[in-house]
Amino acid sequence: MGLLRLFLAVSVIAGHSGTTVFGFKGIGAWYAVNFFFIISGLYLAMVLNEKYKEKVAIYFYISRVLRLFPVYYVGVLLAIFVSYRAIGDFFDHLSIGAKLYFMIKIF
Repeated sequence: MGLLRLFLAVSVIAGHSGTTVFGFKGIGAWYAVNFFFIISGLYLAMVLNEKYKEKVAIYFYISRVLRLFPVYYVGVLLAIFVSYRAIGDFFDHLSIGAKLYFMIKIF
C-alpha cells in the first residue's frame, strides 16, 4: 500500500507543478487526491477495526496526535529555517499584536 500512496503523492506533485517528477507525470492531481482519500479512509477503517476494536476511542486519538504532531513541528521548524529571511522581512512590517497572533497561530 505504501508504493501506491507514493505513486499518488508523486502524481499530485506533478499535477500541481505542471511538470514531471523525475520524468513521471502520474495520473493527474484530481484523480490522485481522490484515490488517496479513498485509500486513507480504508486504511484508517482497517486500523480501527483491528488495533482499536476493543479499546476506548481516546486511545486512537492519542496515538494519532503522538504520531502526527512531532512531524508537524519538524515541518514548521524546517519551514522557518528555510525561509528565515523572508519571514524576518515580513515580520518587520507587522505590529506587536500581529506578531503575537502569528506566533500563537503557528503553535
